[in-house]
Amino acid sequence: MATVKIILFESKTLKDDRHPVVLRVTHERKRRYFTLGEGNKSYSCTTEQWNEVTGRFRKNQSDYKVLNQILLGIEKSANEIILRYDLDKETFTFDRFERTFGRIKPIRAITFLPLTGSMPSSLSPFALSAVSSVCSMVEWNGL
Repeated sequence: MATVKIILFESKTLKDDRHPVVLRVTHERKRRYFTLGEGNKSYSCTTEQWNEVTGRFRKNQSDYKVLNQILLGIEKSANEIILRYDLDKETFTFDRFERTFGRIKPIRAITFLPLTGSMPSSLSPFALSAVSSVCSMVEWNGL
């Protein structure tokens, strides 16, 4: 069975000396990394802003509580995908996981939800799950 973990990808350094936060999926000792977010909204931080033990942002990262809830939702969605493959007795492949997981974009959904009060219908069930868990923890404060 495949496993997932959110990590700070220190092998890559961005222009501002930050590192991207990625989802690492491991299956049969092979790893593949998936970026989180989209375009300019991808997640990154410095090593001082990242807690490697918990796989979450530290308090010195602005909006760390919101960002950590988003990461929790993403990790939950990825685990649900893998569990569904296992329950349906489907063979896990990285390509299939990538097609199912896609790139969850909770940042856009969070800014959209408080304005309308309803879930956007264009999101996948897995993205909706991630957004629901994040939105239940986040209080609208004009983000």
